[in-house]
Amino acid sequence: MKLELKNVKKSFDEKIVLENINLEINEGAIFGLVGINGAGKSTLLRCISGVYAVDEGEILLDDEKIFENSKIKQNIFFLPDEPYSSMNVTATSIFNFYKSYYPNINRILYYDLLKKFEINPKSKIVKFSKGMKRRLYIALAFAIKPKILLLDEAFDGLDPLARLELKNGLIELVEQNNMIVIISSHSLRELEDICDSFAILDNKQIKTTGSLEDEIDSYYKVQLAFDQKITKDDFANFNVISITITSKFATLVCKGNYEEDFEKFKKLNPKVIDRIELNFEDFFISLVNKENVIC
Repeated sequence: MKLELKNVKKSFDEKIVLENINLEINEGAIFGLVGINGAGKSTLLRCISGVYAVDEGEILLDDEKIFENSKIKQNIFFLPDEPYSSMNVTATSIFNFYKSYYPNINRILYYDLLKKFEINPKSKIVKFSKGMKRRLYIALAFAIKPKILLLDEAFDGLDPLARLELKNGLIELVEQNNMIVIISSHSLRELEDICDSFAILDNKQIKTTGSLEDEIDSYYKVQLAFDQKITKDDFANFNVISITITSKFATLVCKGNYEEDFEKFKKLNPKVIDRIELNFEDFFISLVNKENVIC
């Protein structure tokens, strides 16, 4: 199974939200979609799910277009950040509604998960907290077992235990069903724990994409202390992605091999060279910053 996005463009009126989006995601992937607020993450998920038609390009699942393809859409489940529900909807009526779209939904698993999440099937959803609503729809998604699961702000509203259960459940689902999971989240540390691949949306386009582990390994973070004041020009010979300078101290994120660059750092005569662990959040902030930060 393969999901492909080819030269996708989406706009609303005169505002272009997505442009020249190209992605390829294979089965068995847990894929993180990240970007600042307004970058177009939710719009992209809605395009993949077939809720929105694209202006240009195409989105394919196993070479079949998704939009207006009811057969293909039965293999896709999209959980938005704020799922709509009317005043009288209950967990039971939600199940009956979705069963008409997903006839193979597992009733026993759904109600087992509701019990595990301490959700009364007869309670009205309008009274639920955001975390309870999230648990309800996660139970629905797990019971449907789609080929493609799209989660917008997956961890929002969940307590630490529920977050752990979600991550473990997603890993198990992917292992058992070889599905594709695409997660949009502001919680980059959560994505780092679970995702094997990612894309960063910035300025309407995919800024970078690939294996999370491999991509982070090609960057490093380092702190240096000097006797004298320094400027960013002192680091002109390095592939600097972001830099913060405070008087005699510098923190850099660079692309390249740290061991090779270490000898060049020594030539600047710093008093301290300290390599720091680079996490996904550091990596993301460095790539989307429009300018280096100088203090």
